[in-house]
Amino acid sequence: FAKQRFAAPRVALDRLEPKLQRWAAQRLAPKILVANQTRVIEAVIDRTGEWLPSVPTITCIPRAHAGNDDHDGDGAKDLDGVFAVLASPAASEWVRHHAAGSGLSATSLRLSPALLAAIPLP
Repeated sequence: FAKQRFAAPRVALDRLEPKLQRWAAQRLAPKILVANQTRVIEAVIDRTGEWLPSVPTITCIPRAHAGNDDHDGDGAKDLDGVFAVLASPAASEWVRHHAAGSGLSATSLRLSPALLAAIPLP
């Protein structure tokens, strides 16, 4: 950031304005972060809910984790299942078919939450 390297960037939550504190609290849950403009879908799992998303990423919070509640005990399975679909070559091909050239180049994909949600399940 600003031509500086950070080995382990952190956010001082108590220094955020109240509106941003609420935003951060909602996102400090187990989730999947997805890069929104790549040649293939690139995703990573935040199992402990410690990461805050940054631009340009899309946050995917499976229903079992919404609001930090894991009522059915299947939260890890939900994360793994959603991640498996998103990270699959088939998902990238499906998105390429529906959004090819939508990014900054003819080979890049510009993803959106709606597009990711529309990926068919296996």
